[in-house]
Amino acid sequence: MNQLKLFFFYGAIALLSCNVGDTFAKDYKISKGELLNKIKGGWAGQVIGCTYGGPTEFKWNGTMIGEEIGIPWDGSRMSWYYKNSPGLYDDVYMDLTFVQVFDKYGLDAPDSLHAKYFANAGYPLWHANQAARYNILNGIMP
Repeated sequence: MNQLKLFFFYGAIALLSCNVGDTFAKDYKISKGELLNKIKGGWAGQVIGCTYGGPTEFKWNGTMIGEEIGIPWDGSRMSWYYKNSPGLYDDVYMDLTFVQVFDKYGLDAPDSLHAKYFANAGYPLWHANQAARYNILNGIMP
């Protein structure tokens, strides 16, 4: 009986998968201005995300923050953290190292070159980024 159920189950999967539409991405064109706007928005989003998460970073390790915990946010928060807690932005300045490699060596720069620049950068890192640097410096490459 189990074999019959499996037969019908896999048969249904096969039939349903035949109805998949065009699986290839269609060309999508945008202007250079639109692309630049999206890139700037991505960087702004990353900076805002780092700032918003600042008050909670490393305080709720291994658990989710409860909904009853408010995260303060006001018009001065971005400026205050940027001036007083620059290490909060290690995710941003780490990515800028990768941008530097692309700028110097092109978009086909090998991952080993990115790892070398990241591992030997002079800025401080925390948690996962620090562990990644440690691994690279000790021969564990990405």
